[in-house]
Amino acid sequence: AAGGPEDAPARYVQLEPAQPGAFTWLDARTLQFRPADPWPPLAGVSVKVEGKSFRLVTLMAAPTASQPANGAEGLPPLESIALTFPEPIAAAALARALTIEHRPLPGLSGDDTRRLSLQDFEVKSVERASPGDAASYVVRLRQAIPLGRKVFVRFRLRLGDGGGGGATAGADSTAVSELTFATAEPFRAVRFGCRRTQLPVVASGARYPSEQALACEESDPAIVVEFNAPLESLAEAGAIAGRNFVRVTPAVANFAFTLAGKRLEARGDFARETAYRVTLAPALLRDQRGRTLDLAGANEL
Repeated sequence: AAGGPEDAPARYVQLEPAQPGAFTWLDARTLQFRPADPWPPLAGVSVKVEGKSFRLVTLMAAPTASQPANGAEGLPPLESIALTFPEPIAAAALARALTIEHRPLPGLSGDDTRRLSLQDFEVKSVERASPGDAASYVVRLRQAIPLGRKVFVRFRLRLGDGGGGGATAGADSTAVSELTFATAEPFRAVRFGCRRTQLPVVASGARYPSEQALACEESDPAIVVEFNAPLESLAEAGAIAGRNFVRVTPAVANFAFTLAGKRLEARGDFARETAYRVTLAPALLRDQRGRTLDLAGANEL
């Protein structure tokens, strides 16, 4: 039989929810439905034919742009993520399709991987100037992702019937796309000791035994601290913070600091053949970008 439009499709098939569009017979056995508008991404529709029901789920295209951009590094603490898609997506469905996790730099899998749940973020759509424009969304994090983290944003190709999203993505959570970016390393002291020999600084704190005592230079000895970024000026309040940061026992007369880029040197009237205990204590030091020093515990040498 020749094909043609079907004016009473409910005799053969029912769609739930109802969809605007047209049914057309392609031949005597094949009835085609062509929607009036593109199927919305990540949506589901039930099709009932001859007493049997089928569940169809539409797919989602990958984002065409993001802010931060994919691969961006050295970011400040991350409070939101902007996403652009070629077609509009229901904000609630997009939230379910997202998986956001972050790990300590450099981002290797292992300890301290944190995966956000649906309660940790919200997705809001951005109003479009015209219906033909791309669709943009803002993912607002309820708690900023801190410095020193690699961020992974993954998008599911389709949604299952069981809901989920976030930390509870189901078995059908095939990723169609992944974005990665990284916040900046925290401002940290990395080594301290003498000019020729230093030991690592541990952000959580460390105490080196006397067996690891360093023999410093006999001529113009100095205590040296190396940072991973240039410090701001030590003038006025900075000099006080420097003295709170580098503590020496026994006390050293004429103790003073000089700063050169990422290196802080402390000089004074050090006595020969004398053992000194040097402590790096948490203090309000900042780098030239305004980041405060990340040092939770004292380091003693």
